[in-house]
Amino acid sequence: MNRYLRVSLILLLVALLGGCYEIKQEVIPADQGVAVPYQYNYAQMDEGGRMDFTKSTFNNDYRFQWARKDGSQKTGTFRAIWIKDDVYAFQARYDDEEEYSVVFYRVNANRFDPVDPAQGTDLKGLAGRYGVTLELDDMADDNNSWIVTGAPSDVLAFLRAHKDVEFVHSGG
Repeated sequence: MNRYLRVSLILLLVALLGGCYEIKQEVIPADQGVAVPYQYNYAQMDEGGRMDFTKSTFNNDYRFQWARKDGSQKTGTFRAIWIKDDVYAFQARYDDEEEYSVVFYRVNANRFDPVDPAQGTDLKGLAGRYGVTLELDDMADDNNSWIVTGAPSDVLAFLRAHKDVEFVHSGG
């Protein structure tokens, strides 16, 4: 596995920790999750340790386990929906946390590339059209994390509306 792939997967983990959108409830139903085209089921992490992915045989949910260099482990699940082209929205949650994070990636057979809505995108305006509220997460380490509130079906419609949003490589 090349260095770029390892770095991309580290960025995936970082994004799962922080996320673009933080949501208290699940918004992508199991019957709407899609299989992602990534061909590997593990990644060796640059800082040591390994992250393994396992796709469910019953649906398109994925379990992940991150075995860190220090021997500790972090586990969770993710589910994805296709947004446009090679962009997917990932709903992720660690097993020991209650909230979900939704992050965006360009995905192909060999890479995950974190992407964000382009600077200047009116995310609050887009959210408002679907009855969703965005509040900047002032506890996040970056200025690109939002706390999302709204009915799960409204939040899902908001996420799907990102098909009209321009995405750029994440600074992560």
